Amino acid sequence: MVNQYITSKRLFKPEDPKFINVAQDRLLLDTLSNGKEAGRAELLKNKFMNANEAINRIVQSTKAWYKISNGDREPIIRSVLGFISSGTQDYSQSPREGQPNPISVNVAHRGNYTITCVSGFEIFQLDAGSLAEELKTACASSTTVQPDSRKPELKQIMVQGEHVEVVAECLIARGIQRQWIEVVNRTGVKLKSQTGKRKPV
Repeated sequence: MVNQYITSKRLFKPEDPKFINVAQDRLLLDTLSNGKEAGRAELLKNKFMNANEAINRIVQSTKAWYKISNGDREPIIRSVLGFISSGTQDYSQSPREGQPNPISVNVAHRGNYTITCVSGFEIFQLDAGSLAEELKTACASSTTVQPDSRKPELKQIMVQGEHVEVVAECLIARGIQRQWIEVVNRTGVKLKSQTGKRKPV
């Protein structure tokens, strides 16, 4: 994106395209100097900078921002993540800084039972009721929806048994990438997905 911007503004030095005229473009000048007058003065004095150095400096100074959207529905979290993954250029609302929290798939013991607890899915615009029904069928097990113990305003889905891979497959089918699914094993026992019987999440 930086390279495209430099090209569109014709900032490359004609006799040596390894260098760009940073003094010619106000936005590029301010970005490279981080708004500091001393850095700005030095760039204006030198006028030209190695293109790779300029691009690397800009990339290294960037921060993560994200956006989560679901089809035509209004995004509930605004970010550049949606822009990168879907190609949309809707910046009508301000993005949010940082990284979104992944969906937690927590396997734990409750008495004599093993349960798989799914939480943190609301941010990805997944409905607790419909997801619980889908998991009930896919896992062939009972499911319940209850308030999240850490955030009572959110929900968590409890599935009886260890169903890490089935839960992951259901989430992926709904458009969630594996990188946004975090498995927490509190049983102290290797999960089926960790024994080679199934692919690991």
